[in-house]
Amino acid sequence: MRAIILAAGEAVRFNNEVKPLLQINSETIIGRLVRQLKSANVNPIYVVVGHKAEKFLDVPGIVIINYPFYQARDNAQGLKMALDLIGFEDTLMIGESILIHS
Repeated sequence: MRAIILAAGEAVRFNNEVKPLLQINSETIIGRLVRQLKSANVNPIYVVVGHKAEKFLDVPGIVIINYPFYQARDNAQGLKMALDLIGFEDTLMIGESILIHS
């Protein structure tokens, strides 16, 4: 099983902060997701990025897929682009600001 985290949006309701990189307690949202997915043997973990994509370069344990059309299109198009690149089998899709209780 592998995962795609959709994280290309601009987060206009969050003053253009990068939502997955927001800290909750001692870790970022995306850091928590990656940790939880890896503990469930989900690998690789792809992250579709667009807005402020360079901020994700320091996130360990992910494969970045750049989605250059994030301003003109929606997450569904970003997901399709990613699936066209990596294939359609055994893939879990997660939104960037989902918190999973562990």
